[in-house]
Parts: sequence; structure tokens; C-alpha cells
Amino acid sequence: MEVYKLHTEQKPTNGIHQGAEITEDPPPEGNTPKQRGAWGKQIEFFITCVGFAVGLGNVWRFPYLCYKNGGGAFLIPYFICLITIGIPLFFMEISVGQFSGLGPLTIFRHCPPFKGVGYSMLILVFLIIIYYNVIVAYSIYFLFASFTSSLPWLKCNNEWNTCNCTVNTYGDNFTNIAATDPSNQVPSLSDVEGLFNETHPDCRPNLTDLITSSGNVTSSWKALIDPYFYNYTSKTASEEYFFNEVLKMTDDIYEMVTVEWDLSLCLLLAWCIVFFVLLKGIKSLGKVAYFTSLFPYILLACLIGKGATLEGSSDGIYYYLRPDVSKLKNAQVWVDAAVQIFFSVSTSMGGLITMASYNKFHNNTFRDSILLPIINCLTSFLAGFAIFSVLGFMSYKKGVPLDKVVEDGPGLAFVVYPECLGKMPLASLWSALFFLMMWSLGASSLFSLSENIFTGITDDYAKTLLKFRNSMIFRVTIILICFCCGLIMVTKSGLYWLNLIDNSVVGLPLIIIGFFEIISFQWIYVADII
Repeated sequence: MEVYKLHTEQKPTNGIHQGAEITEDPPPEGNTPKQRGAWGKQIEFFITCVGFAVGLGNVWRFPYLCYKNGGGAFLIPYFICLITIGIPLFFMEISVGQFSGLGPLTIFRHCPPFKGVGYSMLILVFLIIIYYNVIVAYSIYFLFASFTSSLPWLKCNNEWNTCNCTVNTYGDNFTNIAATDPSNQVPSLSDVEGLFNETHPDCRPNLTDLITSSGNVTSSWKALIDPYFYNYTSKTASEEYFFNEVLKMTDDIYEMVTVEWDLSLCLLLAWCIVFFVLLKGIKSLGKVAYFTSLFPYILLACLIGKGATLEGSSDGIYYYLRPDVSKLKNAQVWVDAAVQIFFSVSTSMGGLITMASYNKFHNNTFRDSILLPIINCLTSFLAGFAIFSVLGFMSYKKGVPLDKVVEDGPGLAFVVYPECLGKMPLASLWSALFFLMMWSLGASSLFSLSENIFTGITDDYAKTLLKFRNSMIFRVTIILICFCCGLIMVTKSGLYWLNLIDNSVVGLPLIIIGFFEIISFQWIYVADII
């Protein structure tokens, strides 16, 4: 705290602020604060950081971790890591970024041995935005698919379905017939015909086998239907839609030749949006952040409100928050909490340094470093209510335990949750709102991560990229490179590569970078003052 006071008492000069010995070298020529840009309003920095930190991981990663690692008990290590790791790192990054007025590469020029930390940040971010935008492309694909009278992932009579596809109406309409109407344990002929019409034509049993001479359904209907609709290899309609139609997935990880044109167009659209939003750097980013950062909260509130009215939602919330203190003895629970904090509050990526570098010098970083991580963590916690209330409803409708419904990662967002939404009234509307929220959450983080790369490189090569035309060409080039690299993840084996990169960059690399970041900033900004 003393160091922070020493710094804020200095006056900024020409892009890097006075204090200690770091003012010996002038900033790169042509990189003065006026030319570099600044936030139009200070609130734009705040809401952009909210959008940066609050991303897709808040929706599918945290609720599942909480459920898996002891429910409400997981909040203990989570908030301990927030207080001891998340907030201090957050405060350090935005303070140093605001103090120096430099990006994540140039900020290390006064300690060349540690400049590799800056390069590590940008390489890590480059890998993240490649696969992150593919997930955004999934959201765009599902968003377009939601604008149909009948959601395509609800039935098994489509060309992409197999004979293993499970018809949901079978479980809804037939399994509890005896309980609802003991006097009539045989479904009507129209019910059976409707069931068959929702299955793949090649997989329908012979209807005549189920009809008696009098034209009624035989009493042995269940034994005849079970082999077709309940087997050990059954898959839901939403599962087959995602893997067979959207991804067209194969079992071979090296099947990278065929690019799926529909997904690649969604990916191209996602990158075009990034380009136009960041066309004028943080000036345009700050304006767009009003929508992309705040709109998801409106939709999240709607989903929580709707979820609370669904049957079985209370069971889902109970499983989400049910405390199991014995899980705290497991070291992996604490590791999961620490990794989630690093990824959730977006430290060790350089993005916070970049965003804060455009701040006014006397902005209250201490206030921001308290409020922003807390807002982020509360958002993760509230997202769990939206997710598990609907999963509880799904568990109730299917008549299965909740642990048979819950998945993590893309499976939760693009398989389980769409199936849940399909069982709700006005399914197309709620589906469109959900995937619009998914796009907003992903895009708001992606904008800041992309600007982090642009700022990090342009600060180091300010003279070369000084002209707007050169800067424009540079941004287009980076986006094209990212788009081309992302094409491998919209092939038939794309999900394998997406999961491979996701599992590689989220976790240990963030912790290692954070460790060396602390050492380097201590070396640059504290040792010289002492």
C-alpha cells in the first residue's frame, strides 16, 4: 500500500509516470497519451472490465465446480482464494497498468530478463481467443437455429439422427401412465403414432405389431417399444444435434481436412464483429461494453426468474448448494478454486494491464480492485441458480436423478441446457435469449482479450504502427491469422482440439505466469524505490 501511495503522488509525463528509476527511458516515439487514446468516461473502464472478467466460464464452469466440489462448501475455498489471490493480483495489475500507461509487453522493458512474462501472456491470450471465439461461433449457430417454429434439437426424425436417439415424449407421456391413470395402463393409438412420428424413419418398429384386431394398442406395448427407445447406447435428440449436425464429429482426432462451412461462416461472423467493435480501439470498445457487459445481467435475471417457477427447480438448487464439508479435505478442491479464480477474474493474461493503461492516472484502483472481483464472483454464484433450477426441472421431467443430467463444459451449454429449454413454454424465445446471453458473455471477454494483443504489440512497435492505415492493416492481419487458426476447430475433429487447448491453457500456465509476474513487478516497481 505504501508503494501505491508513492506512485499516485507522482505526476505523469509523456506516457510513463515519474517514480523510481523507470523514467530513465522515454516512451516509444509517437506513443504519447493523446495518440495512444484514453477511455471516454471512467465508467467505460469499469463496465469493460466487468465484461472482460464475466465470461462463459461463469455460466458453465463455476456452477459445475460448485456442484462437484461440495456444493455450498466449495464457496469456502473459493472466497479464500478470492481474498488471498484474486483481489491482490487484480489490484497489482490494474495499478501497474494505470501507473505505467503501457501494455503487457512494453511494461517489462525496464527489466529485460522478465520480458518473457509479457510474451507468455500474449501467447496464452492468443491461444485462448482462438478457441474462445469458436465457442462464440457455436452460440451464434444455436442462436440462428432458435428462430424456428420447432427447435431442431427436440426430435429424432431428422436426417442426422440415428436409431440410438431417445424420444423425450416417450419418457414424458408413457412411463408414468399407471400412476396417473391406473384404470387405463395402455396408451391411445394416436399417442403411439405421435411417438413414432418423432423417431427416425429407419428406426420405427412395425406399428401393426402393436395393434390388436379391434384396432387398439396391445397390452404388451411397453415390451415392444422398450428395445427401440431405451438401450444402453441411447442418446438424446439434443446430443445428436450438437455432435452429428453442428459438429459432424468423428472419432478420429486427425480428421482435419473437411471444414464445416456453416460453422466456419459463424466463426467468420464472430471475428468480423470483433474487428468492427475494435475498429477505433478502446473508444469504440467502451461504447459497445454498455450493451455486451450489462445485457447478460438482464437475461440472467430473466432466466433465474423463469427457472424459479419451474417444477423441480428447488431440487436443482438444493443439489447446487448442498454443503459437503468432507470434500474440503481433498486438495483438488482447493486447486479447482484457485484455478477458477485466476481464470474468472482474468489475471495473468495482461488484459487488466491493458485496460488500466488507458485510465486517468489518479483513478481509484483500490476501489475497482475490490468491486470488480466481487461482482464477478457474485455473477458466477447467481449463474448457478439459473443453470441448476432448469436442470432440476429437467431431472423432474425425465424422472432421473440430477447427476444423470449434469454435465460440464460445452456439453452443459449446448446439449443439456438446450434440451431443458425445449421443454419450457415458449421454447424458441427462451432458447434465443439464452444463446444471445452466451454470445454477449463470450464476445465481451473476447473484445478485451483481442485488444490486449493489439495494444501489447502496437506499444512495442509504436513508430511502425503509428499511422491509422498501418494499425488497420495490423489488426486485420491478426484477426485473419486467428480466424485461420480457428478453422481447425470447425472440422470434424474440432471439439477434440478445442478441449485440448482449453485444458492446456486454463490452469497451471496462469498460475506460473502470475508467480513470475509478481516477482517482476516487485523487481521493477518496488526494489528501486526501496
